[in-house]
Amino acid sequence: MEESRAARLRRFRRLLGDLAGLAGDETLDAVALRARLRSLIAPFEPERQATQVAAIRQELGRKSQDLARLLKLARAAPLAVPADHKLATAFATLDSLAASPNALPAIVPQPFGPSWQGLIDQPDRATALGCFRAATLMTLKRALRNRSISVDHSLSYRAPEDKLIPLKLWQRDQGRFIRDLNLPASSEKYLQRLEAGLTAGLAALAEAVEAGAVAIDGDELRLPRGKPGPTDSRVEPARQAFAQALGDIQFPEVLIEIDGLTRFSWILLGRPPRSEQELVTLYAGLMGLGSDLSVAELVRMVPWLAADSLGQMMLKIEVEGRLRSANDAVLYFMREHRVATLWGRGLFASADMMSLEATRYLWSARLERRLIQSGRAPQSPGTSRVCLFNFAVSQCSPEQAEQAKRAKG
Repeated sequence: MEESRAARLRRFRRLLGDLAGLAGDETLDAVALRARLRSLIAPFEPERQATQVAAIRQELGRKSQDLARLLKLARAAPLAVPADHKLATAFATLDSLAASPNALPAIVPQPFGPSWQGLIDQPDRATALGCFRAATLMTLKRALRNRSISVDHSLSYRAPEDKLIPLKLWQRDQGRFIRDLNLPASSEKYLQRLEAGLTAGLAALAEAVEAGAVAIDGDELRLPRGKPGPTDSRVEPARQAFAQALGDIQFPEVLIEIDGLTRFSWILLGRPPRSEQELVTLYAGLMGLGSDLSVAELVRMVPWLAADSLGQMMLKIEVEGRLRSANDAVLYFMREHRVATLWGRGLFASADMMSLEATRYLWSARLERRLIQSGRAPQSPGTSRVCLFNFAVSQCSPEQAEQAKRAKG
């Protein structure tokens, strides 16, 4: 859309130049001047009728192949689409285009309402197909938000009635369910129970405030600073010996080494990398998808990186569905190590395969987010170690940590 606006601005500037030339041409009579003006304005006549929303939809329709890939990924999910839903008709129409996948037939059922009618009925049937795909994707986005379609395994994009006990079962066994949950038969009695518990809790809080165990500061509860627990004297020498034996490890070194062992870049690209520049762009794209860094921030971090290439790489990795396969390859490699048997079942692992080793006191302080944001969280005297991919370990000194904070912002 930004490129379209820039091109439109250039066209208007050329039009102004042509109008200025006509205004200075003394040889033209009134009839010739009107004819020249009509010829200059004629290409802009469709834009006079189009709104900003229609222009955005038209621009979306020109990205037909990208929309087709997104629709393919969306259709791969087990979506529960009611038979009378608009998407059911739209999906059926798209499925019927196997014979002519690059153009939309002249007459097709259009369930999107009159706002899309002009774009889908336009003479350019290839662009009309792109607009039909754009309308389908926007309808899909709206349907997921209002829960009119859902997936069974999702906790968010799921119909509200699917989260509840089926109505017939509830009407038949309502009394038994209430007894099994030890709940009162009426909502008034349940509220009375909650009110009694709340009254007792507030009374206990008042006693704690009077005893000095808890302090109320505005709308916050402040607990007295606890004392650090006893530490094992053997832990710190063992940690330092382990860090010295491993040495300093940088994140790019981890990426290159793991890529050499698992070839996850081959999986993401669908082929072997063709150049060092392509590999650097791929690694930067992975960093962008795994963090909150924008393309502009990554370009400033990584030398000789083009913003357009990085944006296209991030879109390619995310859209074509190869990220899960590459992640499975790295995970399978990790699970081959004997140390993986000590990690547990993985129910408490973080999503980005990173973990922080800290004292129990620091972990408890991190539970209260408001204390951290206000700067009153107690500091741990120990050194934190960040484990990347759970087997590549690096240790930072307090000086390095302070330098990293300054570099971040």
